[in-house]
Amino acid sequence: MSAGEKMSSLPYIEIKVVPDEAAEARIRGTAPADVQKLLDTFRGFLKVKRGPGELVCELTVNTDLDPKVSADPEFWPRIIMLPGNRLMIRARDPEEAMRFNNVFMHIALSEFQVDADAWGSGTVIKGGTEHMIALNYDPQCVKRVAAKIAYGLYGAISGDGLDGDFDGEMRQYILGNRDSENEPVKEAPERGTFTTNDDPHCIVISSEPDGLKAFVRLYGLHLRVDFGPKKTDFSPFGVICEINGSGMREASSEEVVTALHEVTGMPFSHSWKKPPQSSTPPSL
Repeated sequence: MSAGEKMSSLPYIEIKVVPDEAAEARIRGTAPADVQKLLDTFRGFLKVKRGPGELVCELTVNTDLDPKVSADPEFWPRIIMLPGNRLMIRARDPEEAMRFNNVFMHIALSEFQVDADAWGSGTVIKGGTEHMIALNYDPQCVKRVAAKIAYGLYGAISGDGLDGDFDGEMRQYILGNRDSENEPVKEAPERGTFTTNDDPHCIVISSEPDGLKAFVRLYGLHLRVDFGPKKTDFSPFGVICEINGSGMREASSEEVVTALHEVTGMPFSHSWKKPPQSSTPPSL
């Protein structure tokens, strides 16, 4: 799957390469032109003249499969067109990847072309198809992004730095040079959503009873950035950023109040313990 403004399926060609059984191939994608582009990209590598000992091409081979997928006889190894015209082979192990490559090379060297007229329901991945998606990420990187957004906005509207040592410490945290044990960004344990929706991103800076704070909402994830002692001359200020990339604007006073009300009573983690780097959202 490709995640952009809208999620779409990546084109791929899968081949059954079970020893002592006839080879079969299936093509998958949103449109026939996408699969044809995959073939043309690989064929383009083969047309480039190489010297003795030079590689024809390099591509990623991924054998890191979920055990349930690996045990499923309906899973066939495949070559996938990734964003940026990069190719990747997915297989159970290196041996299966080599068997796949040998068969796929025959297809690439043949005159085969994707027949748009024969493109039917069996080649399109329809909506409602269940997929399990695992995300691997460093949660502190997300928090550093929130800190950078909030700190940059504060500097732009105030023309001033944070009080005392907080300014330098915040800069070092954003750069990744600060120890994370007492980091200034806390995350609300409950996410608003796991899926992309039309709710805009929102950043609000406010003088709270316990100091100057920024509340950042990104894709339904709420984060609080501690800026240190309260600025007595600072009034609540917010920015709304549309999720479709169309731009950002200053939040109205009503939107600022609504955003602050949204985080009122919301629990934020007070001690940072690095959670597991792999999380699996519900089935899509």
